[in-house]
Amino acid sequence: MARIEGRPEHFEQMLASSEDDVVEFSDIGSDPRLGAFTITGFLASCLNVPLRRGDRIVGALSLAYTERTGRFVRRQLTLAKGLAHHAVIALETARLVRSLEEASRAKSDFVAAVSHDLRTPIHILVGYADMLLDGAAGDITRAQRELVSTIRERSVQFRDLVDGILAVARLDAQRGAVLP
Repeated sequence: MARIEGRPEHFEQMLASSEDDVVEFSDIGSDPRLGAFTITGFLASCLNVPLRRGDRIVGALSLAYTERTGRFVRRQLTLAKGLAHHAVIALETARLVRSLEEASRAKSDFVAAVSHDLRTPIHILVGYADMLLDGAAGDITRAQRELVSTIRERSVQFRDLVDGILAVARLDAQRGAVLP
């Protein structure tokens, strides 16, 4: 079916003048409101229900017949409104899932960048502490040795913490890739 181009404000005006918050065209071919639209050759009658999020119309659900003209029955109207309600929920859910996925990607990227940026200087600290303890800069006193040993131990603990955070981020990323 061809894409229907139109003005949303025109649809809102028709909705405002409707009695049931639907726009129904019982005979599209003879309805003067649709003369300029290309649907007149494709459809015989249609029912249009707004998809609302709060007070804002975010889309429309249209049900149509290609050959039958005439009014839609109350049961069809009720069904169309129920489908529209579920469609809005599905669209909102999809939007929220997309937002959560983007936030998760941003979090993973941040954790990976920070972890990488922290690991490099930590490795340097541990390396220099090892060099000092091995006497690469000459002999150090017992008090200096204790301080350097403490620096090394805390650096290794910090490195292990960063590695743990990175491991959790990797598992989280893998879990997100596995889930539908």
